[in-house]
Amino acid sequence: MRYFYPTIILIGALGVLTVLFLMLSLNSKDRITFTDATDLKAPSITVVDPSRGPADAKVTVVVFSDYVCLSCRQYESTLTQLMNTFPKDVRIVHKDMPNSQAHPLALEAAIAAQCAGKQKKFWEFHDALFASTEQLSVSYFSQLATKLELKSAAFDKCAKDQTTLPLVERTFGEGSALGVNGTPTTFIGEERWTGAVDLATLVKAVQQHLK
Repeated sequence: MRYFYPTIILIGALGVLTVLFLMLSLNSKDRITFTDATDLKAPSITVVDPSRGPADAKVTVVVFSDYVCLSCRQYESTLTQLMNTFPKDVRIVHKDMPNSQAHPLALEAAIAAQCAGKQKKFWEFHDALFASTEQLSVSYFSQLATKLELKSAAFDKCAKDQTTLPLVERTFGEGSALGVNGTPTTFIGEERWTGAVDLATLVKAVQQHLK
């Protein structure tokens, strides 16, 4: 019995260390950079990448996008039509690629959308941002959070502290490693298109992958 309590304490300490290790591991995954990934040919798909469409879809369409990019805004309707054409076979994955030099609010918008994602409202916020590109502002992000019935205090703190910046930096670094130099850039496997792709081209590409 004299070893019983020390053993319990040791097991407890090991459990705490394991939890801390897992937390640090998850945090480091959010901060992964792709600086040395010179041989990267296709985007990675992780649990932190927002997606819509069936999880078991046969074709995954990855889009690097910028909320203040007019072409990206127009492209959203094409992506919606593509999903409506293949409701069971296509999944859309969003990747942030904000061009802060050309669009001063692009980074803040991406961070805000990811903050909404922490409250399970990423796509609602994403769609609303693209629907109101011309009136984007930091105050508008807060108004939009209220409109979408998010917990305003938590959202505002997340946006102000830039809590989700590592998620945005991660996909931006990935896009840079892939040679993405404009938005929107679309990937289906290793095949890519820069700029807004017409629906017919996307449909043909999806059909080829389904074969």
